[in-house]
Amino acid sequence: MKKTLCILLAAILVFAAVGLQISAEGKYDRLLLLGDSITYGYGLEGTRDTCRSYGNLLGEYLGIRGENFKNAAVNGDTSADLLALLPSLAGDIGAADLIVITIGGNDLLAILWEAVAAVLGARPGNTELAVMLNNPEYIERLAQEITVQKITEAILGYTENLERIVGFIREKNPDGVAIFLAQYDPVSGAGFPEQVNSISGSAIMLLNAAMKETVTASDCVWLDIYSLFEGKGPEWTFIREGDIHPNATGHYMIFRHIVEYLESIPEPSETASGIAETTTTSDTAAAPETTTAPGTTAPADEKTQRRGCKASAGPGYAFACLFCATLAALRKKASPPGGDYRVR
Repeated sequence: MKKTLCILLAAILVFAAVGLQISAEGKYDRLLLLGDSITYGYGLEGTRDTCRSYGNLLGEYLGIRGENFKNAAVNGDTSADLLALLPSLAGDIGAADLIVITIGGNDLLAILWEAVAAVLGARPGNTELAVMLNNPEYIERLAQEITVQKITEAILGYTENLERIVGFIREKNPDGVAIFLAQYDPVSGAGFPEQVNSISGSAIMLLNAAMKETVTASDCVWLDIYSLFEGKGPEWTFIREGDIHPNATGHYMIFRHIVEYLESIPEPSETASGIAETTTTSDTAAAPETTTAPGTTAPADEKTQRRGCKASAGPGYAFACLFCATLAALRKKASPPGGDYRVR
C-alpha cells in the first residue's frame, strides 16, 4: 500500500511539473530581448547566445528557441542607441508576444566616466575604479563633478528617449507583454563609503522613478529589480572586481523574478489586460524549478517584492517620487495632445 501511494505521489508531481511547463510554453511563442549589456550577458562565460543570462534562461524555461527567440541587446547601448536601433527591429517587435528590456544604466554611467576623466585625465580599468571609489580624496573630487544638474539632465534626456521607445514598441505591438526591468544598484551592500552609496542610490532611484512612470503609462510592465538586488551587490554582481554587471547568480535571480511575474498574470478571461503593473508581493506565483545558478542555491524567501512609488520606503524613494510627479507635470505641460512617439 505504501509503495502504491509513493508511486501515485511521484506521478502527481511529474504531471504537475509537466503541466506548469506546458502552461508557460502555451502563453508565449516569440521572445524578444532588447537593451544593453545586462540583457546581452556581459561578463558571463560564453557568448550572448550561449551564456547563462537571464534572457537565455527565460527562453529555455518557456521553451522558446530558434527563430522565435532573439536577443538584440548591444553592449554599452544608451537609451538613444536603443531608440536608433528600433526601426531595424520593427518586424521582430511586431511579431513578439513577450519583450523584455533593460535600458538606462549607461545613460547614468556616462556621467561617472565623464567625472573620472575630469579627475584622472583618462579612464581607469575596473579594478582601479573600485580602488578609487574607496579613496576619500578621489570620492570628494568625483562628487564635485557629478552634480545634481548633470544627473537631472541625463534623466530628462533618458525619459524623452524612453517615451519614444515605448511609443514605437506599442505602435508596432499594442497587445504583447513588454517588460522593462528597473536598474539595480551594484554598490548596494558592497561596503563602499556612504558618499558613494548616496550618489549611486539617489541617481538610480530617480532613473527608476522616471522609468516606472513612463512605461506603465503605456500599459507596459515595470519590474522592481532595484529592490530585489538591495544589499546583494557583492553576491549578485561583479562589483568586487569593479564591474557593475550581474554574475550568474544575479542573472538567475532576475530570471526567477520575471517568471514569477509571468506566472502571476491572470488568464484573459479573468482580466481585461494581462500587462498591468504589479506592485504587491505574489503568493501564488510559481517559481521555476528547471534551472539553478552555478554553485548556488535558491534563497529561502521565495517572495519577491515589486515596489513602486506608493510603497513605504526611505527618503530616497520619496524624493524620486517627487521628481517623478514633477517630471510628469512638466511633460504634460510641454507635450502636444496625444504626444509624439516618432523615432527621429
